[in-house]
Amino acid sequence: MLKISVINDLAEILNSINEEYSIVTHAKDYARKVHAGQQRRSDKSPYFTHVLRVSKMAASLGYSEDIQIAAVLHDAVEDGANPKEIAGKILEKFGKRVLDIVLNLTHAKEMDYIEYIVELALKDADALKVKLLDMYDNLTTSPSAKQKLKYQRAVERLQSEGVNIPEKILAQFK
Repeated sequence: MLKISVINDLAEILNSINEEYSIVTHAKDYARKVHAGQQRRSDKSPYFTHVLRVSKMAASLGYSEDIQIAAVLHDAVEDGANPKEIAGKILEKFGKRVLDIVLNLTHAKEMDYIEYIVELALKDADALKVKLLDMYDNLTTSPSAKQKLKYQRAVERLQSEGVNIPEKILAQFK
């Protein structure tokens, strides 16, 4: 009897682990489809590798499932072929909170970048977490001098506004 009970307990644990990871895995699969054929400007690698790294960093920092999902989808609406359809799918498959984070991360080109970052910090702490990881990853893959300066100024402005930035991330901006 004890043996069967232990096996049943293990089966329940394994099922719950699979359920926990299945939604994040599903988001990764969706991001792979959205970014199919896209390449990074910096190194010509498949674009999906960037969003996957951002999501993995979010997971390694212990961020919530919603943040991990938003991290892998953070450029989907902005860079996808049909933004409205993609936003609808994100809402349907991953929920309103994930969609809100992704939409908050979508930078309107007419808005000054530093103001966008400050507004993001004031509006959505979870979106800011993803943005900082996005910037961090961008700085690790042959960034231009212009991009480095833009990010450095944005981080300096966030710090002047009292935003706490983790030291590991901050080190990339120096």
